[in-house]
Amino acid sequence: MCVPPLLTLVRCSSISSAVTALTVIDADGNIIDSENNPDLLKFGRVSLGCLGVISTVTITAVPLFKMKLSVFSLPLDQVLANHDYYLSTYDRFQFSFVPYTNVATVMIRELVPVDTPTTDCWATPAPTYPCVDVSYKTLVDSLERYDNRTLYTEMEMFVPVEDALAAINDFVEYQNSIEELHDDDICR
Repeated sequence: MCVPPLLTLVRCSSISSAVTALTVIDADGNIIDSENNPDLLKFGRVSLGCLGVISTVTITAVPLFKMKLSVFSLPLDQVLANHDYYLSTYDRFQFSFVPYTNVATVMIRELVPVDTPTTDCWATPAPTYPCVDVSYKTLVDSLERYDNRTLYTEMEMFVPVEDALAAINDFVEYQNSIEELHDDDICR
């Protein structure tokens, strides 16, 4: 599961799903509370201030928990062939790939008992995987890894999970169709 038991958050959703109430002051100075306006909560979670000034936000917090982070490389075609398996087996399955390499980096995060000893997922130099740490250290990269990144373009796509594999395959096909437009020194 994505969060510790007994919590009612949507499975592995964005932080906006943790917003349970908010108050907005609109352009006319009216104070609008989501308790009296359910649509405000639905739209206000992702409004980025478009509905007015958000004056209060209530979010669901969870107790600190630990996760095991496994990071490994696999051929991209193998990851895509097993995509449905990974999605059904792991609540937190993520992968990235560099076009034209057929190499994917797979990241799997799994809940472990809170008394599991930590093995420092923010170790410097980079940790040995799998590692176990408090949740926020397994969900983001370390500062050193962030500082040592080279220039690259990253894209995240949000599509219904049932369409994910088709969207990824379409993207890979598109990338392959424009390969000759790239400077080999930059792409490889």
